[in-house]
Amino acid sequence: MKMQFKKLLVILAAMLVLAVTIILLIVNLAAPKVTDDFAVVYSKGGQLLLQSQYDTVPLKAKESKNQIFLPESSLLFYDAVLEDGLALFVCDLSNSKSRAKGGEQIAADVLENWTAAKDGMAVYVAPKGNKLMSYHPKNKKSTAISDGIETLFAAPMHEVFFFTKREGENRMLFRAQHGATPQRLATGVENPHFYADTDESVLLFLSKTTDGGQTTLCALPSVGGVTTITNEIGDVFYDDYKVGGNLYFLQNGQEITGVQVLVEDPQETADALLKEPKRSNYLNNWLGSILGDRSYERDVEAYKEKLERDTLRAEVKRVLQELPNNVSQKDLYAFDGTTAKRIAVGVTKDSIIALRAEGAASVLYQKQRVAASGNTKTITLDTLMLLYHSGGAEGVAKHLSELASESIIAAGYFIAQDTPSGVQEIQFAQEGRGEDWTVVFAQSPNQLLYLEPDVADGKHTLYAYDLLEYGVSERKMIDSGVTQLSQAKQGAYYRKVEAGGTVGSLYFFDGSQSQKIAHDVHAFFFAGDGGQIVAINAVKDQHGGVYVSQGGASWMASESAKIDSIRSNGEAVAFLGDWKNGSGSLYIIEEGKNAKLLDEQVTSLYALK
Repeated sequence: MKMQFKKLLVILAAMLVLAVTIILLIVNLAAPKVTDDFAVVYSKGGQLLLQSQYDTVPLKAKESKNQIFLPESSLLFYDAVLEDGLALFVCDLSNSKSRAKGGEQIAADVLENWTAAKDGMAVYVAPKGNKLMSYHPKNKKSTAISDGIETLFAAPMHEVFFFTKREGENRMLFRAQHGATPQRLATGVENPHFYADTDESVLLFLSKTTDGGQTTLCALPSVGGVTTITNEIGDVFYDDYKVGGNLYFLQNGQEITGVQVLVEDPQETADALLKEPKRSNYLNNWLGSILGDRSYERDVEAYKEKLERDTLRAEVKRVLQELPNNVSQKDLYAFDGTTAKRIAVGVTKDSIIALRAEGAASVLYQKQRVAASGNTKTITLDTLMLLYHSGGAEGVAKHLSELASESIIAAGYFIAQDTPSGVQEIQFAQEGRGEDWTVVFAQSPNQLLYLEPDVADGKHTLYAYDLLEYGVSERKMIDSGVTQLSQAKQGAYYRKVEAGGTVGSLYFFDGSQSQKIAHDVHAFFFAGDGGQIVAINAVKDQHGGVYVSQGGASWMASESAKIDSIRSNGEAVAFLGDWKNGSGSLYIIEEGKNAKLLDEQVTSLYALK
């Protein structure tokens, strides 16, 4: 009897294990197949949602402006648009209670420029009193760092941040770390520019002495002290700078005067004395008609002509003050984070065609020289009046500009680059390629790529030059019919339209050869730091078919995706596909894998971990 009872228990246990296994199998089959440590924030049905490998839970808002996943932890920071302002929340993805509540509120009222660091701490600004606060996840409390701050500069994932505040008329710059007392690093701060990437940040700014006598261009990295770049401030190419790359600026130089344009005006003195005729000073109408006296009418007409000449004189004076009759040439320097090196001599801001942001400092620019310094060219006001009658003020300005610019001659296009043996200047082309040429310094290999416009059809031919230490290789034609070119980590992507066609194909050029990676491409753009790009094969109402490409390989992601919904974390891409009537299906894809369906009827995609 006992033996039979034991057998029955074994059978029941086996049946229970089998039932549990079947249930788990069904659940696993029904659940979306997502990446381990995966999470995404999106909205559906007017509700903000968080989906992870654990579950899908509602967050504390219908709308959010910023969201930050911490890759090295399980924390999600997000703000919620509420009726009384912007509230800040933190949610622990690994904690079921935290997920169920949609996270815990950190602050009820914050500004948008809050951020979070790798260690889980966050900084934010409370508008009331402009208080800078630091949130500590261990004790779940916020600590005041400073009040009355003007601007916060903080990059996501960085444990160092910067802020400015005033003391009287003086603006001070501080650097701080979570849980540490801020350090004052500079005074008289103006025109700050903040840059950040995954690992580090740089703050560029101008610093004035307390007496306002000297202005210095400075760089402040996330680690280390303030570096003085130059005390002679000229044009700074802020838009061409990237963290760890080259900061270019102009200084010194000389101004060369060219042709001076003179306008002879014989009637200027007489016109200055000419007054508007008064009818009372002339014979009345009937007597004048009888005697044949039309002096009043003649004087009125002469005065009208005088007014017209006065209008032309004012226009000529304005144009002469703006004529390009001189060239202000300066030296171009590149700051690499440690030292500033002179790269080119005798350039202007307008003569620079392209700058290399990363790698060895390089510039493509046009040289200019003055052929006839000190000469003058003369034209009469009467001749300009004829131009004024036929072409208006624009015709006069164009003619005067042409007279002045005849002495300023383009002396060809040159490439200057920093090499191991010093800065080398190489002649690139004798004549210009037109105003609409596109030039790219490739990161690897060391090449210069440019698009030369084709005649009439609006397309371009893509050429490549190898940049050698002592020269430039012969130009190599890569492809024709090109409409778009973008630099990549190891080469470049471009879109080509076949002769007679309208839809293009996407190619990848690795520095030596091209490879077709997608067809029917309308446009493409980069999505994330991982080098992924997204190609759209049609665009209508801001949605279209999407390919994703990385490292020369490509795969179809969706036939109809919302273009501005695409998000990338460098390893995976999420997007809203099957877009129709204001909503779509939420998909995630990894390199070389098919898209995985996560949810349907989604209206917005916010962030991807």
